[in-house]
Formats: sequence, structure tokens, C-alpha cells
Amino acid sequence: MLNVPIQEMMESKVITITEDATLIEAEEKMRSRGIRHLPVVDRSGRLTGLFTQRDLYRILPSRLSEDDPIDMTALKPYVLADVMRRIPEALSPKDPVSKAVSLMWDKKYGCVPIVDDGRKVVGIITAIDILHFAVHFLK
Repeated sequence: MLNVPIQEMMESKVITITEDATLIEAEEKMRSRGIRHLPVVDRSGRLTGLFTQRDLYRILPSRLSEDDPIDMTALKPYVLADVMRRIPEALSPKDPVSKAVSLMWDKKYGCVPIVDDGRKVVGIITAIDILHFAVHFLK
């Protein structure tokens, strides 16, 4: 299982966002699509950053429950370029899944963007993708 190429289990229909987008746009995109990770790209689709739900929660005032409404006024002053993780580590579709697992484990990442030779985003692999694959592999 760990020698399988990442392209066998990555999500290739990646939802991305540009670094000039507002945090309000990022939050809406994550909420409406039910995702927790947004690769940030330039106008050519090249990876420049990563923004996650964890990054969003770091910026927001505390809430007692995830069901409590988000204070959008707290997000207004920011664009992604201000708060994203710049130039995140990325892997190739041909890299083995073991490389993604090691990177996620060592760095405590919830995902790894997958890029081509020109750093254009072609996929994303998350811890959930790996667990889903492992469940089917172990059955």
C-alpha cells in the first residue's frame, strides 16, 4: 500500500483559491464545499501557499461550538497573502504514498498539495484520503 503512487489516491479535482482572495471568500469556499484545505495559487495555477481550517480558526475569535456563527467582521481586514503558509511542501503525483505519510506525520500536516514539474496544482492528498484507502486495503 505505501509504495502506491500518490496519483492512485489523490483528489485531482482540487479546489484552489488565489492569494488576493479575502478570508471571507476562503471561509465561504471551505464551508460550501465541505473542505478543510485550500491550496493557494497564482494566476497561472502555480502553488504559492496553503490555507487550512486550522489557520482560519487561529484568526477567528473563540466560539463555544462549531455551530455558532462565524464573526465575519473579524475576517474582513485580511487577504490570504497576509495569513497563508507560504510555499508549502508539495509532492509529485508519482511519489509513493509513503512519502506523503511521512511528511504528514513529521510535520503534523493534514494534507499535502500535489504539483507537476512547473508547481501547478494537479491534486491534493489528505489524511482522510489515506485512511479511506487503508480501510479498503485492509478489508
